[in-house]
Amino acid sequence: MVDSPIRTNNDLEGWHYRLNAKARKNSLPLYVLLKLLHCEAAVVTWQMRMLSAGKVLRRRRARQQNVEARLDKLWKLFASGELSAAKLLRNCSHLYSPDV
Repeated sequence: MVDSPIRTNNDLEGWHYRLNAKARKNSLPLYVLLKLLHCEAAVVTWQMRMLSAGKVLRRRRARQQNVEARLDKLWKLFASGELSAAKLLRNCSHLYSPDV
């Protein structure tokens, strides 16, 4: 879990939204859909090259970047033994709970 990026359903939803925007229709004929998916496959090859070069592929909001940075710091403290499991969970709950 430590050092692995946080992926959410929003990642998939974003890809799906982008694919629908490219399609510009609610229903597509099979061959049009296949052509669109083929173009997406070419993009995946490009993205893999960028990923292996260490480039960032995701755009995130500043608030989400802040939460992920704080979460990463908590995990590192836990891994080094400076933070107990109970305190880790309590601090994580504060990160994701709404401000009241």
